[in-house]
Amino acid sequence: MRTLVVWLVLFVFSFLSMTPCGFSVATLRADDFELDELDLGLEEEEESEEEDEEEDEEEPAPKKKKAAKSEDEDEDEEESASEESESEESDLSDISDSEEESDQAVKTIGAKSEGAGNKIIAVQLYDSSSTELKASKIASSTIAKLAESQDYDFLDAEANLFDKSSALEKAVESAKSSLERGKSFYNDLNTDDATIRFRNAHRSLEGVLDKLSDYKLLSEVILYIAASYKMAEEDSKAEPFMRGYISINPDASLDDSFAPEVVDYFTEIKEDYAEKSNASIKFSGAPNGADVFLDGKFVGQTPLTLIRQSIGNHYYRIHKNGFKDVGGVITLTPKKMTIVDKRLSKIGAASSFLSETNAMKSEMGSISMLRKTTEIAEKLGVDYVLVTYATLEGGKIKYTGYMVNREKRSFKKAEAVLPLSATAATPELKNFNDNLAGDSYEYKAIADLAMEEAGALGLIEEQPAQKDDKSKEKKPVYKEWWLWTIVGVVVAAGVGVGVYYGTAGSGGSSGPSLDINFGK
Repeated sequence: MRTLVVWLVLFVFSFLSMTPCGFSVATLRADDFELDELDLGLEEEEESEEEDEEEDEEEPAPKKKKAAKSEDEDEDEEESASEESESEESDLSDISDSEEESDQAVKTIGAKSEGAGNKIIAVQLYDSSSTELKASKIASSTIAKLAESQDYDFLDAEANLFDKSSALEKAVESAKSSLERGKSFYNDLNTDDATIRFRNAHRSLEGVLDKLSDYKLLSEVILYIAASYKMAEEDSKAEPFMRGYISINPDASLDDSFAPEVVDYFTEIKEDYAEKSNASIKFSGAPNGADVFLDGKFVGQTPLTLIRQSIGNHYYRIHKNGFKDVGGVITLTPKKMTIVDKRLSKIGAASSFLSETNAMKSEMGSISMLRKTTEIAEKLGVDYVLVTYATLEGGKIKYTGYMVNREKRSFKKAEAVLPLSATAATPELKNFNDNLAGDSYEYKAIADLAMEEAGALGLIEEQPAQKDDKSKEKKPVYKEWWLWTIVGVVVAAGVGVGVYYGTAGSGGSSGPSLDINFGK
C-alpha cells in the first residue's frame, strides 16, 4: 500500500511540474537533502507580459498630452529627443545633422524671403562640351529662376564670389556722396554743377559694373543725369540716359518732385520706348556658358544674341564661376547690332574650386559629391549651392539638379528628361526649376543618403525599426531549455528516492520521509 501511495504522489508531482500552472516547489526534503524556493518564473513572466500589454496600450497617451503642452515644453522635449537620438547614431551619422533638422531647411528659406535672402551660387556641369552647347538654354532657365527668386540672394553672391575687394564699397560711397551734392545744386536750379556731380557719381559706378548687382543707386544717378540735361535743354544728351533708366525700371513713374517738363519728357520717352526697340546686341567670347546680365537682369549665357532691344544706354555684366567678371555700359543705336566680345580670365584663387567641381561629375549624386558641395559652400561663405548636371542620351537631355543646404547638411533633388528644344515654359523644365529654386520639395538629410549607400554595400545591418516585431518580444521563462532540464533532474531524483524507499525496509521501520509541499 505504501508503495502505491508513493508512486501516486510522484505521478501527481510530475504532472504538475510539466504544467505551466503557476505553482512553485516550496521545499523538497529527503532527510538532509533540501531544495528551497525553486521558482519556475511562470507567474513573474505572466505578470511581465501583462505589464508590457498595458504599456503598449498606454503608448498613444503622451501624444495626446503633447498637443496640450505649451510651445516651451514642446521645444524642451524636442531637444531631449534630439540628444537621445545623437547617442544612438551610427558612425556614419557624423557627416550630417539629424533628419529632424533637415525638415527645418524649407522653413529657413521661407523665413529669409522678402529680400533678406540666402547667399547661393550655381554650379553647372555637363558630360561634354557638345552637351554644354545643346543644353545651355536649359541651364539658363534654371539660373533665371534663381535670379528672380526672392528666397535667394543669387546676384550679389555670384557677383562678388571670387574677386572680393573694397573697391565696390568705396565706389558706392563715393557715388552716394556725389549724388547728394548734385541734388543740392539741382534743387537750386544750378544744372551745370549738378550735372558734373551726377556724372562723377556715374563714373564711380561704371568702374565697378563687374561687381555691381544692385542697380537701385545706378538707376537713380542716371535719372538725375537725364533730368539735368533736360533742364538744360540738351535733349540729345538726356535721351540715352532716360532710356537707360527705363530699361532698368520698365514699370517706373516719376512723381511731382521733378519739374513738369522732366515728367512730360519721361512720359514721352516711355511711350516711344517700345517703338524704338529695334537694336540688337551680341555677347560672345571665351569661355562659353558665361552668365550675361543686362540692366541688372539675367538674359542668358554666351554665346548670346538679343534682338529688338531699345536704343540708348544699357549696362551689362558677364559672370562665370572661377573667372574674373567683366562689365560695362554700351549705347545701342537703331537697326544696328552691337557686339560685346570678352575673354574672361581665370582667377588663381578659384583653381581649387574648378578642380573640385570637375571632379564632382564622376561622383554625381553620391554622398561624396554632396559632402564636397557643402565644403565648397563653407569655403566660399555661401548658404546654398545649386548643382545641375546635363547629359545627352538618345537625342534628349537628362537634366539632374541638387540644392544643397550648407548649414543643415541637407539636400533636395530634381530630375527631368527634356527635348533639345525645351524652354522655360516647357512643363517638365518648369516643374524642375520650381522644385529646386522653389520650396516644393522637402529637404533630406545627407546622412540618410549615407545610410542608404552603406546598406546597399552591405556595410550595415537592417535597422531595428525594419525588423519583425516578433524579434523584439521577450522569450517566456517556461520556454527556456535550461528550466526544464532542472525540472527533469528534480523529477528523476524524486522517482529514484521514491522507488528506493518504497521497496526497502519493513512496515515497522522509521526510515527517511519525503515531504512535498505545493504553493508559496
